[in-house]
Parts: sequence; C-alpha cells; structure tokens
Amino acid sequence: MANGNFVRAAKNGKGSVVFGPTVYDVPLLPFEKQLIATIGVTEEEYQRFTAEAKRRGVIRPAAYDHIPDIQNAILGSGAAIASAYLTTTAAKSATTVVLTNLAIGVTLTGISYLLTPKPKMPRAKGGGAIDLGSVTGASRFTPSRGFETIAELADYASPIPLIFGLYKDDIGGMLTTPKLIWSRMFSHGTMQRAKLMFVVGEQGVGSAGIQPPELEGIFLGNNPLDTVFKDLFAFYWHGDSSTSDKYRIIGSDKRYGTKGKSHRGDPDVQEDDSDVFVFPVQSNDKELNDGDVFCHAFSPSNSSEFGVYSAIANGTNYRVNYQLIPISTENLDNKAIKSQILRRMKVVGESGNVDADGNDLRALEKNPGDADFDKLTEIRKKNQAGAGRNYSPRMGIIEYTRTATETTAEEKITLGEDDGAILRIDNVAVDDEIKFRISNTSIPANFYQKKAGEKDALIGATVDDINTSVQSFQTQADDVLQPGEHFEIGGNIWKVTKRTETQFIPLEKDGDDQTITLRCVDTSTSVNKKIGIVSNSKVVSPTGSGNAFIGDSVPEANNSVGVGESFFPITKVEIASIKNNRPSISTEFGLKSTVFQRLNGLCNFQSLPTP
Repeated sequence: MANGNFVRAAKNGKGSVVFGPTVYDVPLLPFEKQLIATIGVTEEEYQRFTAEAKRRGVIRPAAYDHIPDIQNAILGSGAAIASAYLTTTAAKSATTVVLTNLAIGVTLTGISYLLTPKPKMPRAKGGGAIDLGSVTGASRFTPSRGFETIAELADYASPIPLIFGLYKDDIGGMLTTPKLIWSRMFSHGTMQRAKLMFVVGEQGVGSAGIQPPELEGIFLGNNPLDTVFKDLFAFYWHGDSSTSDKYRIIGSDKRYGTKGKSHRGDPDVQEDDSDVFVFPVQSNDKELNDGDVFCHAFSPSNSSEFGVYSAIANGTNYRVNYQLIPISTENLDNKAIKSQILRRMKVVGESGNVDADGNDLRALEKNPGDADFDKLTEIRKKNQAGAGRNYSPRMGIIEYTRTATETTAEEKITLGEDDGAILRIDNVAVDDEIKFRISNTSIPANFYQKKAGEKDALIGATVDDINTSVQSFQTQADDVLQPGEHFEIGGNIWKVTKRTETQFIPLEKDGDDQTITLRCVDTSTSVNKKIGIVSNSKVVSPTGSGNAFIGDSVPEANNSVGVGESFFPITKVEIASIKNNRPSISTEFGLKSTVFQRLNGLCNFQSLPTP
C-alpha cells in the first residue's frame, strides 16, 4: 500500500517479494549540481539526503491520530534495523522514545559528515599583464609608455631618482618625468603665466651634472616645446648644485626661449645673475629674504565657488523690448493713428506731461485706452521720447522690522501713500526681519485698447505678453524662496523663516498675495550693512485708473520714475572657504569669472534710426 510519497513508492525489486523504499533518479538542477560540487558529495548521496528530508517533512493528517503509525526506519549508515514501534495518542513507551532519538541522532551525524566541505586541489594562477612601477606610479623605474598629462608633486623626504644611460650618435637617451617642487601663477588680463620648477634627478659625478635635453625632447604633457613660439616660454637647466653658492637657478641657466622683456617668455629675469624662481615677500622678519621663500600653486577641490547669482527683483522695473512705432498723419486715418499711439505708449509711455497743468494720464485717472484724441495727439508730438515705460514685477520688499535692543524698541518701517517709491535703510543687524510680497494682481487686459466706434473691434496693443512674463518671474521667485534657504541682500545674509501661502498661483480667482518673511543671520559679509524697501501701492501693487505701472523713464525731461536693477535684489549666494595647507606668509588668488546670463532677442539699437 503506497503512502502518497512519490519518492518512497512501493516497488518490486528483482527476485524479491519484499516492499522497500526506492529513490527515483530525479533530474538535478544546475544549482543542485553546483551545491554537490561545493560540499563534496556524490549525486546518489545527495538524492538520498533530499529523499529523507522530504520524508521527514511530511505531516501526518490529524484524522489518522487514532490509527497506529507503523514504520520501518533506517537507524545507521549501511545497517537497516527493523524497529516496529507503536505510537498512539494515549501514551508512548520509554523504549520507543529512546530508540527514536537514537535513530535521529545517528542519521543527522551521517548527514553532517556528508555535508562537510572537502579540500580543493591547489591550482596554478593564470598569467596576466605585469605593469612595473614608474615615477608616476611611485617609485622605481622611469616611464616606458609615454608622458603623463599631469605633473606629479614631489613628496617631502622622497628619494630623488638616479638617471643613468647612454646617448651616442643620436641613439639612446632616457625618458623621465620630473617631479614638481615649486610653482607660481601670474594673471595678465585675459591670459595667464606659470613658473614651474622640477627635480629631474641626482647630479651625478662631476660638476657638469646631467646634460640638458634637446628642445625637441622637452614635452609639456604630450605637447613638444619646440612647436611653441620662443617668446612664449623660457626653459632653464641647472646641472651643478654641488656647492651652496650654486644651488639657485639664475638667468644664465636659460637654454631655450626668451627672457628680459615684458613681451618675452620670462619678463621677470633681467640679468644673467638674477634669481629665476623668487617670490617677493613683505615680512617683519629682517632675516627673511625673497629667495628663501617656498612657493606653490594649487586649485582648491571644494568650496571654491563664490559670488551671487539668480537674482530676484526687488521692485525692479520690467520693460518690453524697445521698438520704433512710426506714425504718419498723411496716410493714416484717426483710427489707425490712435492704434499706433497706443502701441507706442506701451513701449515708452507718455514721454512727459499731456496738458498745460503738468498732468499725465495717471494724474487724470485715465487709462491710455480711455484718453481723448487731443491727449493722444499731444503724446504723438513728442516723437517717442524716453527710454521706456517701467512696469512692475509685482513683487518686492515692502516692510522692514528692526529688532528691539536694550536701548531701543522694535521698529517697523513701511512706505505709505504719501511717501516715495523706494527707501534705503542703514544699520542692518542680525535678527532684523523683512517681508517680501508677491502680488496677485496684473495689468488690465484693455489698458492700451479702445473702441474706434460702437460696433468696431478694439484697437491698440495687448498686455498679455507683459502679464505672462511677470507671472513667470513671480512663480520662479516663489519656488526659490522656501523656508530654510539663505539669500544675499546688500551683502547681508538672510534666511527664509515663514510663508503665508504654501504655493503662489498667479491670477487665481480670489487668490491671496504671497508674503515671505526673511530674518538676517549674518552681516559680516556686508560693507555698508544697508537694505532697500519699495512701496506696496506704487511699486508692488499699482492699481486704479491709469496706475498699472511704476513710471516712465524720460531722461530728456529729467523725469524718470522707476526702480533700478541694482536696488538691493535678492540673490542666491555662494561663499568660498579656502585654507592654506601649510603656514604661509602671503597668498595670491587667481579668479575665474563665469557669467551665467545670456540675453536673446534684444533690440539692435545701432540699427534703429533716430525718431
């Protein structure tokens, strides 16, 4: 009778009438063969082990608890002991328990022996490319494949290489990479110059030392020096350092290139006895001479960028791209003339006053589209005078709060209706606060439009381009001014601490303004410790009839109203931290400036005719 286990199935053996356990030859998986090779057993042993593991893992159904479980178990390796025992749910005999434990212990001991890893036969290691050490790999032999592109710095107390070889009849020679021991950089406007001193090797026997190389055999990286104009370099070779009065490199050691003039390779060395590698010092130590100073140039690997970038407007004017709007009264009717005047006003504004009383349209509380024809005619006669109309970016610093001290109370500073458009504040201190507002307003769509008749379409200019650009600037500022971020204003460092809105959505119906609070955290980086605020009603949120902009720039009439681009913008800031890697007397800094701003689509003013 089968027990449902396909591994231990009843089968008739040859010439036998006895049923016994049979292990099927189950195909082995690749990982099983790898496991067999690892633990060092045969496939038959592994199959017997897996069959026994499966047998032991079978759980007898609970419905068979009242039926005796009679089994024949293998108790040892190679010896089959028939042990019939009876197990019921009521009780077990002591002999059965002891015999069962003995069978399990003996079987597990045999399995653990089979699983013991067998030692592997030692194998010879395969061959491979052997790369001998070199000067660049630190230590023993000269390079055998070419020059490295970066000079290796000499370490203190490192051995000086011994260069020896034979060069005869243009055959032979030695390829060596010297180590850099002294360096200095010079800046000359748009170009740079470097002085480098290298140690080639030991001087050797005699005062002549190592013979200087030929010009064709000198390389800077992979570039031969003989391909460079001689007025662009000076090559010195000093072979004799046997005595203390000969250890310096002087002008007479020049072998190739030029020196002595400002337009030559080495303009610093004038005379043959002048020291080539000298660094001028200013020190209180009277015994310290220029020639006793060690010098080296290096590029900091991190925290070397500094400056401000990504400016956010603090009420700074926004202007549309300048263009000429010609108006001819001969070939145009009143409808076309009005349209051209309104288009011109969008670019340069009103170019001054519109009546004898010195009023402009804003003072008369009139939008350009609602102006009378005589007022528009007065604007046309000014021939597009002015640099441009200054539109509001709809954002800026509107409030400054001075922190209370032991002698002064807290002070809030804002600009009212009767005040000017901007205000500069002195004596900025740590913990002072400012409020930056992003206004949820825009220029009315028909500001520069009017109807020529009852049933006519609107004429003039639209302001969609202005509103779209301003909204883009507002969204960018809102994304950047997040809590915890630091910014620079007038040299002082400010930190964003609070926002009234999670996100600013421009022109949202019944949307609120975004007000961002910043606190001053550092004034040590500022020289004047100043800041500027702008008027909320005149700059950030100009509203009302005729009041959708800041003002016009009319240099000819000496009447310019606006906020310049240098009026305390909010900028991101990077502060460099550079530290010398050894005590020094003086430090020279070479600065590389990167301009990230690129302007496209600007008006070509040189091609414009005079209005």
